[in-house]
Amino acid sequence: ALNKAKQSDLLAAQIAPLIQNSKTSFDLVSGYFVPGEKGSELIETIARRKVKTRVVTNGYAVTDVPIVHAGYISDRPQLVEAGVQLYEARPLRGDKNASHKLGQTKFSGGGESVHAKTFAIDGKHMFIGSFNFDPRSALLNCEMGFIIESPQLAAAFTQALDSRVMDHAY
Repeated sequence: ALNKAKQSDLLAAQIAPLIQNSKTSFDLVSGYFVPGEKGSELIETIARRKVKTRVVTNGYAVTDVPIVHAGYISDRPQLVEAGVQLYEARPLRGDKNASHKLGQTKFSGGGESVHAKTFAIDGKHMFIGSFNFDPRSALLNCEMGFIIESPQLAAAFTQALDSRVMDHAY
């Protein structure tokens, strides 16, 4: 087990205060979303403060790791009850080019599933990195990422979510 000094050095411990201090909006895209008790509490707390909180992750039908999807099913009701807008990428049908449209929004590495690991806070800051919102990323993996202060980048990300997420997610 990690001691407390080492846990504070982990990326999860570094980004949690940024998320907790969200004032108006928090948009998260993570292919492997398993918030666990601490992550759920963090996200629910900001949503209850009326921070517009959206999470986009893979639905069961498009995930490449079904056990990951199963890992957050029990968290869904409490997240939604707290006011989190929770979206799951879905299989795209009909349009021959539809399977690549979600990838064009930069939420995904291509195809139907979400692979991005990014979030925007208050239309001012973006996180882009390797951190999935899950226990493995929080405690085991050597994750990296950048916090970028860029209202333009954050606005573009939020606008992409606003305009496309309902076409590609439940």
